[in-house]
Amino acid sequence: MALMGNSSSVRVLYIDDNPSLCGIFRASVEAQGYLVDTALTGKDGMSMFTANPYDLVVLEYSLPDMTGIEVAQNFLEAFPNLPILIVTGQGDERIAVETMMLGISNYIVKGDVTVYLELIPGSISQLIDRATRRRKQIETAQALRESEQRFRDFAESSSDWFWEMGPDLKFTYISDRVEDLYGITANSQIGKTREEFAGEDILLKHWQEHAEVLKRHEPFRDFQYFHLGPDGTQSILSISGIPISNTEGKFRGYRGTGTDVTEKTANENLIRETDKERQRLWSRLTTAMDTIDESVVIYDNEDRLVFANQRQKDFYPDLAPFYECPGTPMETIVRRHGETLQKSDPALNLNEYVGERIPGIPQENVEYQLDNGRWVSKTLRRTPDGGTINVREDITEKKRIMAESVASNEMYRQLFDNNRAVQLIIDPHDGQIVDANNAATKYYGYTHEDLISKNIGDINTLNKKNLTRAIRRLLEEQKDHYFYKHRLASGEIRDVQVHSGPVKIKGNELLYSIIHDVTDRKIAEKAIIEKDLLLIAAIESVDGGIAIYDSEDRLVLHNTKYKTYLSDAADHIKSGARFKDLVTKLATSGFYEQSKEAANAWVSSRMKLFKEGAQAAPHKDKHGNWRQSNFFKLHDGGTFLLTLNVTDMMEAVLAKEDSEQRFKDFATSSADWTWEMDADLCITYVSPNIERIIGVKPEWHYGKTREEVLGNSFDLELWEPHLETLNDHKPFRDLVYLEPAQKL
Repeated sequence: MALMGNSSSVRVLYIDDNPSLCGIFRASVEAQGYLVDTALTGKDGMSMFTANPYDLVVLEYSLPDMTGIEVAQNFLEAFPNLPILIVTGQGDERIAVETMMLGISNYIVKGDVTVYLELIPGSISQLIDRATRRRKQIETAQALRESEQRFRDFAESSSDWFWEMGPDLKFTYISDRVEDLYGITANSQIGKTREEFAGEDILLKHWQEHAEVLKRHEPFRDFQYFHLGPDGTQSILSISGIPISNTEGKFRGYRGTGTDVTEKTANENLIRETDKERQRLWSRLTTAMDTIDESVVIYDNEDRLVFANQRQKDFYPDLAPFYECPGTPMETIVRRHGETLQKSDPALNLNEYVGERIPGIPQENVEYQLDNGRWVSKTLRRTPDGGTINVREDITEKKRIMAESVASNEMYRQLFDNNRAVQLIIDPHDGQIVDANNAATKYYGYTHEDLISKNIGDINTLNKKNLTRAIRRLLEEQKDHYFYKHRLASGEIRDVQVHSGPVKIKGNELLYSIIHDVTDRKIAEKAIIEKDLLLIAAIESVDGGIAIYDSEDRLVLHNTKYKTYLSDAADHIKSGARFKDLVTKLATSGFYEQSKEAANAWVSSRMKLFKEGAQAAPHKDKHGNWRQSNFFKLHDGGTFLLTLNVTDMMEAVLAKEDSEQRFKDFATSSADWTWEMDADLCITYVSPNIERIIGVKPEWHYGKTREEVLGNSFDLELWEPHLETLNDHKPFRDLVYLEPAQKL
């Protein structure tokens, strides 16, 4: 079954004893992108479903061998969540009661066949969407349970201990590991503050600073203090924590990890002093490089970034974040720049672009243009040790002076004569046609000589008095366009839209007009009006808020649910109202929680989705309901908007995300690293901390067994007891081994 796919993969079974109606139903529903099979009896339908289950079933109540209710019962025994639509021409309330008792709330009276076939695609779409959301909720709940179990497994096997605090900064959870480490039970510390847990004076400076961090609800890492155990043993603890908030952003407390760092503290102090001296030397070097006028970027012999001065960052502002990270591969930086260029040149082959520039080929004074429009001259040299130095000079001003030599008269002839739009230049004083482009002679059916010998009154059907008044309005720029009727050389009358405005040519004030034929559009508009009533009936039956905006972003049509959903801005939900005014009212009134802090930014993001035609992320309104808006661009430039109530689904998703975040917070703040293996004892997950601890990226371990990770250093005789533990699927703790030197 394919409910989670697109409509082209959704399979529909239609059971009806009328062969003709089966054929019409198939054509109507397949036109919407669904796959349709039909059956004439209940028995045939059940056989087809048993052989290959369908995503949705539409069936006639009255069948020759059994009732639709009996068929539905058969399907629901195997697939309780199968969407079923009962169809009948009887209109009997008793049938509706039977369907509801069976758990089927989808019932439709066949009635007028035309109306029935118009309603069927929308009804099918609603049933598919409803079943999809239900399946999403079930999967999310299962993921939540797995996430919780995953956290418990890591907590039990970690050498760290985990903790959580409430908004009053008192412990609400401590993992049982503290009892193994310090001889105190986790439950005995619940309800206590960290100060009560410590074994030193909390008036010390670092405790006061830590208290300020907690008051500001900021994350912290490696806060160290002394702890005095029940037996008098003093330990140095390192604590890391992350603030947690609910979905409304309200502070809920902290969660994090604790690590015993007593033994390694002395070594870390020595390393810290060495790092400070190195940082002082590096600061002097970078300051000197930033004072020169040239742009400079340096890579080592492995094509990794060593340094980029401020001038280089100014040349490429989109790459500035990468230039702040020494060690970044040249390929990463070049590929990122190629992606930027690809936005303005879709034909650019990204892989070829990167391959031509890595490794860098020595160049002297090569000129090229940046994506921000500026021109540079580039020189690239190799260093004796195999590294690369790039030096650039800005030559934009030189290029600008050269570009200003283009002749303006040639530009005018290209714009006017070769333009595909119909254009006329008219003397407003007497209406004489002064000039006409090639598109005008072709449209009106005259030669150029014949057309410029005519008066605009020979073409425009207005009488002389009204035509004179129209020309005066155009000169005064009272309006940028008007609709007229123009007569062609053949005598045919066409509807046109004329955009006109005054221009001066060789000192003469003339009228420049662009003419668009809108005859077909006028005919189409009339046909659209006739279909409006059918469209209104269709959108009212949809399970969601629907609105249609024209190409100028003005509201054309909407259903009742759309206005109900957005009742706080009802004065902006009327014909002709602009979409931007609506979202501005909702944002500034705090209707959506996401818009409370930055209304202007929220309005801009919604307008971008509206203009481009995209799906918005679910958002929560002030009434506690989650909505998801989908924007679809229409062929005429308008926008179709569908808003759905996804509250049930989002509540399930947020519960899952909270659980996943809880695990990520512990894994991120932990001084250890965490891992997972599959049933074949191959590593499937390693936390990011491993790179900080042993200098190896997590991805290097994926798909490997522990033996493959150790390589030549694996000793079967020493590892055999551990392998037996793994094969017996038993837990283990504190397995100590040496990581191979070549990866450290």
